[in-house]
Amino acid sequence: MKTAWLWTALAAAGLVVFAIISWDLLFAPSTHSTGTVIEKIYVPAIRAIGETPVGNMRRSKYFVQAERQDQYVAFVVATGNDTLRVHCHPDHFESLRKGDQIKFSRYEGEHIHIRYFAHYEED
Repeated sequence: MKTAWLWTALAAAGLVVFAIISWDLLFAPSTHSTGTVIEKIYVPAIRAIGETPVGNMRRSKYFVQAERQDQYVAFVVATGNDTLRVHCHPDHFESLRKGDQIKFSRYEGEHIHIRYFAHYEED
């Protein structure tokens, strides 16, 4: 009972950290850039199934299933000779060739500076 306040404080601190990171990533303005595709990589989905320990025993009727989605990644050389990893949509990925110009958005948090690059197309 004496440590209940400690667990509550840790949970509240974790929630605050999660909120700050989420706010920083979701509401930071994006920067549009252009670069040259130097490599394309397709990472297929992986499905892992395992048993869950329940009461220090393994029971075969309880399964944990994790699935990773397909990833379509293009390595791009942007201005300043920076090599960046840009995530693409499947249809854009198929139409890309090495040496093509690609437009992408750079998302970087203002406070924590977590970077994410995503392919975009203007209409």
